[in-house]
Amino acid sequence: AGEGAARLVDGCTVLPDAAVAREEHFTYCERLYLNPLSATGPAWDAVLPARLYTLRLDEWQLAPPPPPPPRLPRLPRWLRLSRRSRPAVGGGELPRGIPPPLPLAMPPPGSSLRFFHIIKTGGESLELHLAAHPHPPLDYSHCRRAATGSGWRRNLSTSAGAACAAAAASVSGVLCAANCECCASDVRVGGGFNGLLIRSPRAHLLSLFSHCHTAHTRNTWSRVAADLPQYAAEVVLRATEHACGSYCGTSFDGNWSAALAEALAARPRAEALSVLPLHNTQAHALSCSTAGGSLGQHFRVLGGAGGGADALEPPLEPALSRLHAFEWVGLTDLLEPSVCLLHYQANGSLPASCDCRAAAPLAMPRFNHGVERRDHEALPAHLQAALDEHTAVDAQLFAAGLRLLLGRLRRVEEATGASLLACVDWTKLHRATYYIPGLWEGPGALSSGSV
Repeated sequence: AGEGAARLVDGCTVLPDAAVAREEHFTYCERLYLNPLSATGPAWDAVLPARLYTLRLDEWQLAPPPPPPPRLPRLPRWLRLSRRSRPAVGGGELPRGIPPPLPLAMPPPGSSLRFFHIIKTGGESLELHLAAHPHPPLDYSHCRRAATGSGWRRNLSTSAGAACAAAAASVSGVLCAANCECCASDVRVGGGFNGLLIRSPRAHLLSLFSHCHTAHTRNTWSRVAADLPQYAAEVVLRATEHACGSYCGTSFDGNWSAALAEALAARPRAEALSVLPLHNTQAHALSCSTAGGSLGQHFRVLGGAGGGADALEPPLEPALSRLHAFEWVGLTDLLEPSVCLLHYQANGSLPASCDCRAAAPLAMPRFNHGVERRDHEALPAHLQAALDEHTAVDAQLFAAGLRLLLGRLRRVEEATGASLLACVDWTKLHRATYYIPGLWEGPGALSSGSV
């Protein structure tokens, strides 16, 4: 259509049965008007044909009404009181269940942070911050050594078909070397200053799924141009999916909600290798090992001639043991306090912006890969339950990481006199994590009162 051409509009005409003279024959005529300015008719080859349907309303069955939206959880009593009583920044009540001050690993001055990057936990945001505040400096040499190790080569003949296994091993090697997206047991350096970020389980799964869904169905040229290396990595990963017959997110439905429902309803087949399944991704990253038969953080070896080295529900204890072995553990959901802890451990002092009483508090950069952020509370109850089923191990891992972080922050407060916990947005944290069993309610929970 040329400039100024009219926009094509769909429409419909409804006629009751009484308006049709004979049941077997019906003639439909549509009047096409001339252009009043040029006195010309339409482009006849562009005229849309009419489609005729008979709708028998007496035979229709109305669909059941949609389920009501899930009720938001009731805030614990201490948190309701705190919201009424505390000022906008600092002060107010804290949950009684915060762990006591925990010991801190204090590396020698000038030590580098050997960062272990679990996908979709905010590693790029940390890198952006440390690029502007280069103490501690980041060290990825341990990741490059792990990427060139021989563990993945031993798995090529047993984990999957040759093309699939070779592609998966290559992708794992590149992403481990470039982004330190490795298996934890392959990269942690004994005696070094090792750190990682973990994320609340629902937010992590939604972020991973949304990234997969965007890369498969909603890529735009602006998103590609904004991060060409990311787009190249996504292209290679899609080629690996094709070679393995396994796809991140499992659904190609353009509708995000429908695709999420389909992905959560599907369970990976007991195939030799699965690409980025949505089950307990963080626990897998902490428990996998190329020496033990894994092919990296992005893949699960679930079968094959050598048997499955990985699981959709990794055992909790090995993942917890590796988590506690890291000298610095941060949370994406409490990124600013986590980074303040990092600076104190690395430098022996706190930036002034870390104190709740600071006029200009620390604000971390955010990096979203061109993916829309989704709120788990906007989902219907059955999908929320499916998220929890997929992240049962990750949930307990996150609960342990949160208690570890809070106890270490109390140690920093004790050592410096700074206020770090009073300006935590406890309401936001509760809404992000209230579904984790035992975290906010019950024996040893956080919300048993106030200090």
